[in-house]
Amino acid sequence: MKILNEEETKEIEKYNKKLAEFFEMPIQDFEIKIVTKEEINKISGENYDWMISIVGGNNIYLLPREEIKDDFFETLRHDLVHIYVHKKFPGTTGFIDEGFAEYFSRPYKKDWQKKLLEQDADIIQFMTGRVKRYLSAFSLVYFLMKRFGKEKVFQLASQLKPFNKMSVR
Repeated sequence: MKILNEEETKEIEKYNKKLAEFFEMPIQDFEIKIVTKEEINKISGENYDWMISIVGGNNIYLLPREEIKDDFFETLRHDLVHIYVHKKFPGTTGFIDEGFAEYFSRPYKKDWQKKLLEQDADIIQFMTGRVKRYLSAFSLVYFLMKRFGKEKVFQLASQLKPFNKMSVR
């Protein structure tokens, strides 16, 4: 079964190269595995209704394309970032892990940062529900990258306390 079409394959290869350059690492080989919700829960050790993917080592476990309400390819991009973060900063905190994944995989969501800085922004709307974890992590990495630059953020990420070995989305 072919998971990605030719255009998606070319795009993910280009994206993988971009991540390798940014993280100053070799291009990472990875395998996409289409699994059931039960398998994701078993791999994660959790039972979240919202979980649609998980990363373990160089494996990206995804629900079938038709079951992912979000964009399948966007989710794949997000999870590929986790592979780089886990190798570059083993055991780093979830804020750095999810923050980098959001920072790279969803460039259009950088508007979140601008909206949060607007005087009439509804903070409750932005910080409730599942989105808060991703928004908070994205906002932290976005701020740190803009304020301190990549080298300092890499130093920080290398020194933060361990999180877990799996990233869930």
